[in-house]
Amino acid sequence: MHLRAYAKINPFLEITGKRDDGYHALSIVFRPVSLYDELVVEKTSGKGKLIIECNLPGLCGEDNILNKAYNALNARFPGISSYNVKLTKNIPSGAGMGGGSSDAAAFLRAVNHLENLGLSMEQLCEVGAGIGADVPACLYRVPCSAGGIGEKLSMLDAPAKQYYIVIKPAVSFNTGAMYAKYDEVQSPSCKKKKIDKTLSAIAKGDTRAEAASYFNVFEKVVPEKKLISELKKLLKSNGAEGALMTGSGSCVFGVFEDKKARDAAARRIKKLFASEDAPEACTVYTCESVNELRRQLHYVYIFECRDKTLYTGWTTDLKRREAAHNGTGGARYTKSHGGGRIVYYEIFDCKSDALAREHSIKQLSKEEKNSLVKGFKV
Repeated sequence: MHLRAYAKINPFLEITGKRDDGYHALSIVFRPVSLYDELVVEKTSGKGKLIIECNLPGLCGEDNILNKAYNALNARFPGISSYNVKLTKNIPSGAGMGGGSSDAAAFLRAVNHLENLGLSMEQLCEVGAGIGADVPACLYRVPCSAGGIGEKLSMLDAPAKQYYIVIKPAVSFNTGAMYAKYDEVQSPSCKKKKIDKTLSAIAKGDTRAEAASYFNVFEKVVPEKKLISELKKLLKSNGAEGALMTGSGSCVFGVFEDKKARDAAARRIKKLFASEDAPEACTVYTCESVNELRRQLHYVYIFECRDKTLYTGWTTDLKRREAAHNGTGGARYTKSHGGGRIVYYEIFDCKSDALAREHSIKQLSKEEKNSLVKGFKV
């Protein structure tokens, strides 16, 4: 199963209190964005084992959040299958963009489907909350607000498409250390910032009003205040409607209403950081807002016809497509050459990825297709 794990930004983040269990109560907005990690989750023989392969070798160990997610599912459903996960990291780490939480959320969705666990989104959120505070929000690929420790979610109607530049400085901030710093300097009785203006602007699709309401309490205690301030000024001076540090940092994002203006600003900023007298070693990303409430799975399959020819296609309903190939349950699929069966498939949570994979399989030789099919259990 192939999945995209989308990053997030936080247009609003306030700490409203501290609970008896030590967790902080939050008032927060999540916006998923199109920067994503890629996961390929494959069920293997045996039980109770997870093997992670990652393009960043340091993330393959036991402390990877995917191990925590797997152990949480295995505790709830003892004896689940073993899995191999190929993880390609694109979301910067230590950045406040929820990369680890989004990876865990994607993995939970994959295993729930591949194991036929039957967990609802609410139940997945319950499991996710035990893994990390941001995991429930990352399970939904839509803008949402959250209370509690991040588990009390409300989906938001966000009609406006937004375009972002995200700057990741060389420095990273530890989330636990940021909360500890907040506890050191912040009085429990201090006046709290209200989320209302942000929610109202999002509902109206008013990007400028949303940008004017940006707030992140961690900017008060961030160890690199001057750096964060300079990056925000840089984004605004290049046309951003507003700029803010996301999560516990260290990424800073700027929002644009227009893609053309965003792209032009990104070119200028990248050129600045590429110069010899660059003020700070930074990585610049561009991305857009994501709002995918209705998410479908897409199957790329190989159908073996009765004459042993192999046909490759894609569908959102594997059983119905196989029936159509065989002339039952709908119109005959004439390319199937008289019926047969599906002998191989891969699952994607993004249509464009599925179409790209379908094209690549169609370019394979018959021998290469047979190699895919061999040993595959439908």
